[in-house]
Amino acid sequence: MGKVMMTLLVAMAISIGFPEFAPGGQNNQVKLFYIKQNGKVGFIDRTGKIVIPAQFDEASGFADGLALVQTGGQWGFIDETGKVVITPQFERVGGLAGADKGPFTEGLAAVKVRGKWGYIDRTGQTVIPPQFDWADYFREGLAAVGQGGRWGYLDRTGKVVIPLQYDDAQSFSEGLAAVKSGGQWGYIDRTGKFVIPPRFRGTASWFIQGLAMVHAGGEKFGFIDRTGKMVIDPQPFAETYFSEGLVPLPMNGKWGYRDQTGKVAIPPRFDIAGPFSEGLACVMMGRQWGFIDKTGKMVIPPQFDGVEEDGFQEGLCSVYIGRKQGYIDRTGKMVIPAQFYRAFSFSGGLAEVLPTKGERWGYIDRTGKFVWQSSR
Repeated sequence: MGKVMMTLLVAMAISIGFPEFAPGGQNNQVKLFYIKQNGKVGFIDRTGKIVIPAQFDEASGFADGLALVQTGGQWGFIDETGKVVITPQFERVGGLAGADKGPFTEGLAAVKVRGKWGYIDRTGQTVIPPQFDWADYFREGLAAVGQGGRWGYLDRTGKVVIPLQYDDAQSFSEGLAAVKSGGQWGYIDRTGKFVIPPRFRGTASWFIQGLAMVHAGGEKFGFIDRTGKMVIDPQPFAETYFSEGLVPLPMNGKWGYRDQTGKVAIPPRFDIAGPFSEGLACVMMGRQWGFIDKTGKMVIPPQFDGVEEDGFQEGLCSVYIGRKQGYIDRTGKMVIPAQFYRAFSFSGGLAEVLPTKGERWGYIDRTGKFVWQSSR
């Protein structure tokens, strides 16, 4: 079981050859930042001060005051002071698909012990004993679990409320969950009743604001509503997603945007188009990238050789000039010159950058000043 969607901009990043480099994920409310020194992991604050000395083999970013840490091959949790609050004792933590806000969802986290998955609460207390071959995270009060190649759902007490009877299963979203039966995907409600019968091959996504992306055969993807009606007709190579109420899609050889009713909101005139972020979306015309607003107006003319996959974050966007990356503001002004081999989006007031290939990575502030750099 894995993610059912690959974002459009990740695909675009691969197509223009962005190097793979990701020292550690952060979230938008980040207060502490992952660092690595002499092969060990610790955390700094946004001024660059070391708050938790590098001492762990590996770690995640903080979410809701806790971070995953690994020591001696086992995973546990620390708080924002560095205190170990759940002793490292788990083979894996967080379920198969993970969650945007850390491994704990609805108060529980999936953990693997002696080859089996169960769930703990935020104190480390076992709530649902390890017994499953696979376990996903809780969403809307239920979690998908697998045993012997069959999938079903349990509630937060550990009671199986939808029998393990499916070939595969996704998390619930907006009251429905995608499940695979007989080689095809459909959607069930919380009683296990099929609301949309299995008829989609390949993949089927979560419902977000009333729509879900489904694989319609071959290399085509479309969007259905909660009744199963195809609202946006399948398009080739359009494994994309809605953002700020619009979705970029190819139409008659060009890219444009549709709204959640399927209506064309921005007519197709771009060679490639990306999702909106902070009111702007990157678009390519010819070989150059620029940005449009939600009316389709070109507010930053095409002039960049590439864009960071997250688009604008905290008012800045990482862009390519040739093979170097720098940052622009929402007017298109280059506020941090293109000088980095790799430059990620800002989060919590800092951005991860790699000055040159093979050099020390670090964090810069919004002026472009380094607040911390790794040791060699």
